Amino acid sequence: MDEREKKRSEIKQLKKEKVIFEKKHQLTKEFREKMKTMGKYVSTEFTKIISSHATENYRKMSGKNEIIIWDSEKDYLVVLKDEIKGEREFSILSGGEQVSVAISIRTALANFLSKANFYILDEPTVNLDEERKNMLAENLKNMLKEIEQAFIVTHDGAFSEMAENVIEI
Repeated sequence: MDEREKKRSEIKQLKKEKVIFEKKHQLTKEFREKMKTMGKYVSTEFTKIISSHATENYRKMSGKNEIIIWDSEKDYLVVLKDEIKGEREFSILSGGEQVSVAISIRTALANFLSKANFYILDEPTVNLDEERKNMLAENLKNMLKEIEQAFIVTHDGAFSEMAENVIEI
């Protein structure tokens, strides 16, 4: 085989490799796009599930028939919605409503994601009126149904009756 034949053979081989490389490159691009789309889909579905569980928790804690909407498509904006007041963004809620919504979402996340089987609440009754404190204390066990152990650090005595052990410092 002369030199020209060798070069032709090499060129032919390189062309085959180029075609394979281009196919792999195209598949990689398609895979990345599908992953990107899938990520958006998963986060949308995930936040819908968490919103639903958080709404249940919020209703137990507040006694109100409002809905928590946690929207992944709007930079994870949290909205509280009801028929009378309409939709209110988290930032304009009262302090007690913000605490209630935050605890509702956090407990929903803990139940849905955590396999740790424990949960820590630090001063959960801040900004809550007496009625909401009592409703939180009464319903926390139901809200944390998948969690075996909850640690509640508080100066508030509302949780004493529901606690198995109380450590006072």
